Amino acid sequence: MAAETSRPAGELPPAVFDPARPAAVADTDLLDTVPEGTFDDLAQLALAITGA
Repeated sequence: MAAETSRPAGELPPAVFDPARPAAVADTDLLDTVPEGTFDDLAQLALAITGA
């Protein structure tokens, strides 16, 4: 695993701005799926624990 360079808080890595990224995400077919209660519950739990 490559070591990640540290960045100031809030600074995004350059890969986030890669123009191929949106197409790669769309290719996963994960967007616009029906809600999943178990996942939503887990996300709410993570929010409650971390406050993030």
